[in-house]
Amino acid sequence: WAKDPDAMATDSASSTATSVVFPKYNPLPSAKLLTFKKHEPFDVHTIYADPALLAPEVDTYIGKANISGMTDSKEGSIKVKVKLNIHGIVTVDSAELQEEVEVVE
Repeated sequence: WAKDPDAMATDSASSTATSVVFPKYNPLPSAKLLTFKKHEPFDVHTIYADPALLAPEVDTYIGKANISGMTDSKEGSIKVKVKLNIHGIVTVDSAELQEEVEVVE
């Protein structure tokens, strides 16, 4: 992930990261599992990576998904499953908190 330095400078809790999840010529259908080290609700925004490939009247913004409902735990990570279907439509399929628990025997 490439951190946005402007977002980092204003508030470390609201940091912004960008990544191309489904590059040009990505096989269809496809799914990716994204990992976030967040412990409070956040939004995942989807946009077209290269506006130059779009017609001028097409908006680059696709949509957003709000990820929330996690516990008060400060451990673990959020796994978000994102899918690209055969028609090129992106959906956020699921999000789950994964915590590592140490078992003493």
